[in-house]
Amino acid sequence: MSGSNSSATGGFITARMPVPPTAGQFEAMLQSMVSTLSALPGNLVRPRWQHVPPTQPPPETNWASVGVVRQERDDYPYIIHHSDTLPGEPHPGYDEMQRHLTHYIVATFYGDEAEDYGGLLREGLYMAQNWEPWAPLGVKLRDAEIHMQRAPEWINNQYINRIDVSFVLRQMIVRYYPIYNIERANILMQADIEDLRRIVVVPPRAAGRRDVVWDYGLTIWDEGATTWPE
Repeated sequence: MSGSNSSATGGFITARMPVPPTAGQFEAMLQSMVSTLSALPGNLVRPRWQHVPPTQPPPETNWASVGVVRQERDDYPYIIHHSDTLPGEPHPGYDEMQRHLTHYIVATFYGDEAEDYGGLLREGLYMAQNWEPWAPLGVKLRDAEIHMQRAPEWINNQYINRIDVSFVLRQMIVRYYPIYNIERANILMQADIEDLRRIVVVPPRAAGRRDVVWDYGLTIWDEGATTWPE
């Protein structure tokens, strides 16, 4: 099974604990932030889309809906290897993958005072302290320019006041994979004159020997022109 595979077994591998925040955790924090910064009660700040939409409040009621309308993922995530042991793994070494997401958010405010409540959210987004609760989720405000747009809706033969507040968030997602350290490996180095063989050993360091370090922490034991045969 892929869930138990590692670099030692081969095959497909999956991420290990700790896992990044879920989409549900992101949406819950988003709802909490919009409710707090706009000063609207939590039950009047609703998810933008729901399986069974509740009855819309009366036209004079101030309320809001919020959600992610678009998400973009950066190509080519950053991957770095660590030589210590990932909790729960039997061997030292693991890879850390970092990927950045861009969330495009729209918070829509309804009611006679929609512009006032939307303005409270907009101003609150600029305060650095309001991003501290987002730190465990790896989220920050990307765009300093936050847009407000009036877009009244025609419902039941009357216009319903509506203000859209749009902003962009950036999130770093981190995952961990069981890619263990290389302890020993034989490699073949091709030269114009002859084949050179080296034994690659990752630690311990040999006393009195000159170490040559390659990427990914590989250490070649080498004494000048002396080679170590297989």
